[in-house]
Amino acid sequence: MNKKLLLDLFHLPSQPGLEGKVQDFIADFLTQNKVEFEVDEVGNIFNISKKDRPLISAHMDTVQDNFDVLMTKFIEIKNGIVKGYGVIGGDDKCGIYAILELLENGHRDFNFIFSVQEETGGIGIEHFTRTQDLSHILWGIVLDRRGKSDILCEKGHEYGTKNFEKALLTVGENFGFTVGQGTFSDADYLSDQISCANLSIGYYNAHYKNEYVVLSELQNTINFVHYLIKHLDVKFEAPEKIFSYSNWTRQAYGYYDDGYYLRDEYSNMRVDTCDICASVTDDIRDMKTLGFKLCADCRTDLLMELEEENYYDYSDVIG
Repeated sequence: MNKKLLLDLFHLPSQPGLEGKVQDFIADFLTQNKVEFEVDEVGNIFNISKKDRPLISAHMDTVQDNFDVLMTKFIEIKNGIVKGYGVIGGDDKCGIYAILELLENGHRDFNFIFSVQEETGGIGIEHFTRTQDLSHILWGIVLDRRGKSDILCEKGHEYGTKNFEKALLTVGENFGFTVGQGTFSDADYLSDQISCANLSIGYYNAHYKNEYVVLSELQNTINFVHYLIKHLDVKFEAPEKIFSYSNWTRQAYGYYDDGYYLRDEYSNMRVDTCDICASVTDDIRDMKTLGFKLCADCRTDLLMELEEENYYDYSDVIG
């Protein structure tokens, strides 16, 4: 493991929409290592020129506030753990590092994308999947899941087909992986075109001040992905999906990595009566697409109910 490369990456701030330093870092690395790449209109860095090869994905932005940005210079490695003071950005600098290590070590027989603004609704990957044809790609792996052992694929996610999930499990058992459950990632968009999965990449407590990364688990995932690239040369078609982000206008909702939120720009705050609990408050919001007014407590309750849905099929409330 190249610990200098890893720490150099972690020491860079990369808030959503402000990923410039990480973009430059990746572009310089690719140029120095003579790896071809493109940059699109929104700032995604990618190379999808390899036919009948897989795609590996990670996102460049992190959920860091201004304090976390100031503290990035104190991030360090102790006893195989990456930690610091505040949100260190393992989500998803672990994924970025994994791709860079593979490329640095000469394992280049795959396509890749480093996306922007995943944490504010998958803005980068949405643009990428809308403007790029991925039909020549065998399958995809997103490196953006906490922990050490999760494969988020067909079960409960519709990221990939059952056959793809089975193939990943067959290999993944040797690396300690099994089927897991999670929330939004770039796989929600990539899976409109290809079978893909989101894999654990060794970070914990993402978005919280006690976030940390276990290097041995990060390396284990890199080894797993390397094995897949070398040996899994089968084409898996895109899954049939009940719910597709690319067909959702997001008129009522946006998306964060931790779940759904009701978008303020589609509501107006005022004193009024909640249509659900009948309370009178100065925090009533008109939910235009839902067609009724909600107080803060009822918006929270509705949010929790939506997060419990397995397939994110909200046609009954969105209308």
